[in-house]
Amino acid sequence: MNITRHIDDDHVCTLTFDRAGSSANVFDRATLEELDAHLAEIEAKPIVRGVILASAKDKIFIAGADLHEFVRSPDPATLAAIVDLGHRVFTRLQKLHTPSVAAIHGACLGGGCELALACDWRVAST
Repeated sequence: MNITRHIDDDHVCTLTFDRAGSSANVFDRATLEELDAHLAEIEAKPIVRGVILASAKDKIFIAGADLHEFVRSPDPATLAAIVDLGHRVFTRLQKLHTPSVAAIHGACLGGGCELALACDWRVAST
């Protein structure tokens, strides 16, 4: 699991990215599918009043795509499917029924920027 979900007493959902065994959060197929599943659960719970996307990493929000996955999967159709999945997930986030905020702490690159731009608001500490 790369993303944890917590809904507080005020019905605000926090999705925290924390890629195990890595100093940076990156988007690979598994992480995109996990984010998609969390967003589906949020869509199914109209009681959720807001969504915060954050990182548990000290110096980086999200670094972008997992380039190692692209090297391991040189098949153009596979790569296109991963990119398409990313677009669908970010569009799903953009269309959520509830406001979303990217809580950016540290570097925010590539897919991390796309994720932040899909949110309604962005706040950054650095």
